[in-house]
Amino acid sequence: MTIDEIVYVWICARLDADGGPVIDLFQSDPWEGDDDGMIVGRTIESWWESLTFDGVTPADPATPIDITAVDDLLRTCGYQRLNDWTTRRGRSGQTVHSADGQIRIEDIR
Repeated sequence: MTIDEIVYVWICARLDADGGPVIDLFQSDPWEGDDDGMIVGRTIESWWESLTFDGVTPADPATPIDITAVDDLLRTCGYQRLNDWTTRRGRSGQTVHSADGQIRIEDIR
């Protein structure tokens, strides 16, 4: 018998980070709206993991890593984005793209 656990994450992608593009994932507890089931907020519980683009080569090496590449890497690693990207300028001056997501963890007992 396989039991899946769904872990919700807040995705924080910084494509212009000093050390190169990085996706930080934080375990979260999303709040849904009353009528439509849309995520309206979240409680950030803890850091989950970071994903980098090491070893990921675009078809054309001159092509910069963009938000489409973030979606591709998330999918490759088993994550599903649940809503649209929100873009803002962080305190560091870097652009931060964020969204809610989830991953299913398979119980291998």
